[in-house]
Amino acid sequence: MKKMMIDNFRLIIDLKYVAVILDESDRVVCLGICFPSIAKAVQKSGGHLTPAALVRLLKAVKKPKVLDLGLIAVSPEYMHKGVATVITAGLMNMLRNDGVEYAETNLNLEDNLAILNQWKRFRSVRHKRRRSYVKTL
Repeated sequence: MKKMMIDNFRLIIDLKYVAVILDESDRVVCLGICFPSIAKAVQKSGGHLTPAALVRLLKAVKKPKVLDLGLIAVSPEYMHKGVATVITAGLMNMLRNDGVEYAETNLNLEDNLAILNQWKRFRSVRHKRRRSYVKTL
């Protein structure tokens, strides 16, 4: 499964949008991954891979205006110690230096105060909301 995921995303993920924090013994403490948003490039062609769509796709990958924030993973012993904030600041500096205009987050729970506080410093617009409800039968 890991190999399949790596093979599927190899063409999209650029190593300049991956941030890693190591501890003093070179173990990974925190990892942040962003990848270029290809939504507009694929949307214009209706999901078909035509030569024009391929050109738009390559352009979107090489010089993105929008990045999707894939994940931020923190080692359990470093949680609640500010490491996620450091990796977020590093990712934002990389994005600013590359001329990326917008960053899109993945799904965030409405009551996850830790992640909501993480994004509180940024100008944000909530433009998508998903909810699920449970009804016991």
